[in-house]
Amino acid sequence: ELKAFISVALFQIDATNFIERQDQVFSNIASLRFRGVETTAHYVGIENLDLSAGYSYLDSENMDPENQSEAEGDTSRLQNRPTHKVTTSVSYHFDGGLTVNADYLYIAGSYALSSGSGPIKAFELDSYHVVNVGATQDILGTSAQLFGRIDNLFDEDYAETLGFAQPGRTFYGGVRAKY
Repeated sequence: ELKAFISVALFQIDATNFIERQDQVFSNIASLRFRGVETTAHYVGIENLDLSAGYSYLDSENMDPENQSEAEGDTSRLQNRPTHKVTTSVSYHFDGGLTVNADYLYIAGSYALSSGSGPIKAFELDSYHVVNVGATQDILGTSAQLFGRIDNLFDEDYAETLGFAQPGRTFYGGVRAKY
């Protein structure tokens, strides 16, 4: 039985006539390039424990000089596409139907472009770390589950897009049923 899995993927995508949404306006970008590497590792060699991790490096570039003619700063970078992304996940399944899990996300090198009047400006967004934790408990055999989750456990202030802060620490709870 396979206990560990590792994958590495290299990629380059050259796209033409790419439709990009910037704020509430759709625009056509004549030429883009996406290239990078994605790695994933998964391990289940310890009974009831599930571990996974991943890393992505993305170099995304607007290769259309026309879109950069009146811009300030480096607007060849595409917005909302982080250069670095790290993920980890761990879950443990206890006897009796209890499962606990935790996830970690790190994002760095994400850019945003300004909108409105005046020249377009490029802004690098702050990097951020987010930790989520949760638990589920099977009830009524496996036909129902109680669940609880805390997203953004350490109340990190961050934005995935310029001007749109993500929620702080958030609590969820409930019951799921299968029939």
